[in-house]
Amino acid sequence: MKLDVGCGHRFSGDVNLDLFIEATHHRSLNQRKVDDKPLDVKSIPNFVKGTAEDLPFRSRVFDEVVCFHTLEHIPNVGKALRELVRVSGEVVRIVVPHRLGDNWLVKKDHVNHFCPRWFRGLEKLGLKVGVELRYEGFPFRMLGFFLVPKEIHVEIRRAKDDSLTHNHE
Repeated sequence: MKLDVGCGHRFSGDVNLDLFIEATHHRSLNQRKVDDKPLDVKSIPNFVKGTAEDLPFRSRVFDEVVCFHTLEHIPNVGKALRELVRVSGEVVRIVVPHRLGDNWLVKKDHVNHFCPRWFRGLEKLGLKVGVELRYEGFPFRMLGFFLVPKEIHVEIRRAKDDSLTHNHE
C-alpha cells in the first residue's frame, strides 16, 4: 500500500494526505480536475487531512511512502522525515528542488533548501540513502549553455535495526 504525503491535486497513493488542496502559486485552478470535474477532497481517493510532521498512522503500515515537492515547505523537516520513515515498511521516495535550481528568491514559501549532501547525512542514522540529481539547462531548458541541478530524487530504506521508529510505536 502506498501513502502520498503532500498529495495536492496530483495524488498517486492508495492513501493521500495533505493539509490543504486549495490553489496556490504551485497549484493552479485549471489543473484541479479529476475526470473533468472540479477537484475537491471527496474526489481524492482515501484523502486524509494532516501534516507530514505528525502522520496519523501506525508504524510500518505502508509499503511505500512518497513525498514530492513538499519538504521544502515544512518548518520541521527532521520531524517530518522521522514520520515518513516511521510509517514506511519498505521505502520512502522524496523529490525536492535542488537549492541551486530552486529559485528561492521568488518562492518565498520554501523554508528549506536542499543539496544531496544533506540527504546523504541521513546515513549516519542507520538509513540506506540513494540520491540522484536531475539537471536542467541554463539559462533556458531548450537552449541551456550549461546544466544546473534542478531536483534531488531520494530513496530511503530502513536499516535492519532501526531506532527511528521505536519512540513512536
